[in-house]
This record gives sequence, C-alpha cells and structure tokens, in this order.
Amino acid sequence: MGFREDIQRLAETAKRSRSLLSSERATQMTLVEPFFKALGYNVSDPTEVVPEFEASYLGIGNERVDYAIFRDGKPALVVETKRVGESL
Repeated sequence: MGFREDIQRLAETAKRSRSLLSSERATQMTLVEPFFKALGYNVSDPTEVVPEFEASYLGIGNERVDYAIFRDGKPALVVETKRVGESL
C-alpha cells in the first residue's frame, strides 16, 4: 500500500470508529500511531518515536508530550494528543 491508500484507510477508520475512541490512548492506537507509520516512522523504535517525552528538554517546562519524533538523534517534532472530540 502507498501513502495515499494508508491515509484513506485511516480516514475511513476514523469515521467508522469515532464513537468508540473514548480515551486518549484508544485514539493514539487507532489513529495517531498508524499515521506515524504511514509517514514511515517505526513507532516501536525509541530512536525514532518516543512516547511520553519529557518536553523540558525543549525548554517547554516540566511537561511531557505524548510523542516526540526524532531525526538524527534529536527531537524534530513533538505531538500532543487528546481523545477524539476533545479540544487541545
């Protein structure tokens, strides 16, 4: 499957399972992590994707973010997630 097909499948999954995603973790497992995979990241490799990343490393404070995506050993992107329907 290609990127376009992966994203279309995720969109269909989101529509079909929206009412079942009642927690942040369920949203992460069903939508967020598959999206990272579609982008080519290995969510099982802590050198690429770090869950519960300590954001103080980035000068954000003593908060954790749900994910940090690393490139060349450095965080390139931090991601905060919420359950489907919840405002950031």
